[in-house]
Amino acid sequence: MSANDAYLQNNLDDLPGYKLVTDLRGNLLQANTLARTDFGLEPGSTQGPPLTTLQQLFPYREEDWSCLLQTKESELVLEEILHGGQGQELRVLLRGKKQKSEVWFWLVSDLTSVQDDRQGLIDYMADITSTQAKIREYARQIEVFRKIVDGMEQGIVLTNEAGQLTFANSFAEKLFGIPLVNISPESWQALITPVNEDLGKSVAPQNHPKGEVLVLNEPQNRQIRCYLNVAPLTDAKSETHLVWTLFELTEEIANTQAFIDFSTELSRLNRELEHKNAEILKLMNTDYLTGISNRLTVMSVLEKEAEVVNRTGQGEFAIMLFDADHFKEVNDDFGHLKGDEVLKALARSARDTVGDQGLVGRYGGEEFLVVTPSLNSASAELLAQRLLESAVKATVQTGVKVSITIGLAFVRPGRSVRDVLDAADKALYRGKNLGRNQVITAE
Repeated sequence: MSANDAYLQNNLDDLPGYKLVTDLRGNLLQANTLARTDFGLEPGSTQGPPLTTLQQLFPYREEDWSCLLQTKESELVLEEILHGGQGQELRVLLRGKKQKSEVWFWLVSDLTSVQDDRQGLIDYMADITSTQAKIREYARQIEVFRKIVDGMEQGIVLTNEAGQLTFANSFAEKLFGIPLVNISPESWQALITPVNEDLGKSVAPQNHPKGEVLVLNEPQNRQIRCYLNVAPLTDAKSETHLVWTLFELTEEIANTQAFIDFSTELSRLNRELEHKNAEILKLMNTDYLTGISNRLTVMSVLEKEAEVVNRTGQGEFAIMLFDADHFKEVNDDFGHLKGDEVLKALARSARDTVGDQGLVGRYGGEEFLVVTPSLNSASAELLAQRLLESAVKATVQTGVKVSITIGLAFVRPGRSVRDVLDAADKALYRGKNLGRNQVITAE
């Protein structure tokens, strides 16, 4: 597998569900691990022969796939019957996007067990697309910010927690006369000499020194008088970096208002960067409609807690899958805006009821997942009953009384996350068949 194929594979595996990449003739070039496993596909390469074709995976479509994919449209949404690698057939929803007029990226969503919840799946895809667009926009803004910093008439150097240089603007390298990013922390810090004794005692980066220094420009064999300011910067991953600012002190600008204005502006830009990082982190972890955790976040917590139980071989904890009863009728009778209002009320109710006992996330459509790492079976059943009661009270305030049905299952040593989710899902639909508005514990 080439480096490009490996990069593409990692990106496909980062997202939930089945992911496929095809060319314009329907030849399957790449698939994520889940799709290869469930559909019986062999690993392939974007430079080698196709894994299979869309015609082989979806043999019941009368139209010729190669003609369909030559459309001028950049997006396709299709409902199909999928022929799996082990003879199984699944009813699925395909959403395709054409990239650079060369390949199609496909998301395949299983409709077999979701009772025709097409709108929920479409909403979930819209959530992912909207979030990705916002993240790309913030990334663009940060890149613009980096270009602004690189064009400043002051030296800006960024170091990580290990003291390694991760960024140096053009003016900084002009001051030192050498490329900075490839040299060791000790080597470049040795080129800075404090002017006064007090600064010399605190020049260690962890002390965030401020004051006059002499910067050695080795190629020119001269020292340049500068004002040094070292300030911490915490990114979205809670990692602390240091911003080293070197302002050249010529006789004309030393101790002038221009220097004060620059320091104020740099502080403002640092605060703005921290704010952008925080917004990106929130977008990545939050469901756009309800404001609670999204599927990726709640699944990450579930997998992390399950890994601890399986690694230690001890303990258990509960998960709950629940969704709104007769939600399709709410959308049909009152409209999707009212449906959205009901989903928001259910999300707030569940979040407030669970509190610090666990995490609530939107699983997809009108379905929600609750992970409670600290609750045993008795406590989990009591919490589930409280969720039933609070859901009705919350939705009544929207003008539409809606109940929920809950499937309760337990993570235990030797049990995979997929098995537990499947057990909770089956318990949920058993509760639907028994009349709804109840809690069913998986066998």
